[in-house]
Amino acid sequence: LLSASNFGATDEGTAELIAQAATPVIENAKAGYRLVILNDPKLVGKTELYRLHLNPGGVLDSRPHEKGAREQLTVLSGAVELHCGAQTMSIGAGDTARYAADVNHRISAAKGKAADVLLFVKFDK
Repeated sequence: LLSASNFGATDEGTAELIAQAATPVIENAKAGYRLVILNDPKLVGKTELYRLHLNPGGVLDSRPHEKGAREQLTVLSGAVELHCGAQTMSIGAGDTARYAADVNHRISAAKGKAADVLLFVKFDK
């Protein structure tokens, strides 16, 4: 059975448990979001996985990533508005959007409520 005490057991072919307390977090109270980094640090810049919590009115504003970068977001709860380049779309719980991330893009909580999102980033390397 895996537990937090197994943290770091990374032999080829074995499982690894990362305790919530050991998971890196980027929190921006002013912008109203909390970004939990779920991917293996060795994958940064290749593929990245985040859990994003947006407070009511919260916004994650992103400048363009490298050419060819793509993102996929799935709304777990609440609703968000996605602004990607000149396009805007509303995304509800259970819905997924895929979009270019090599342009300005912004994810914001919709309808004055909090939202939880899984966010996957794929870099074209």
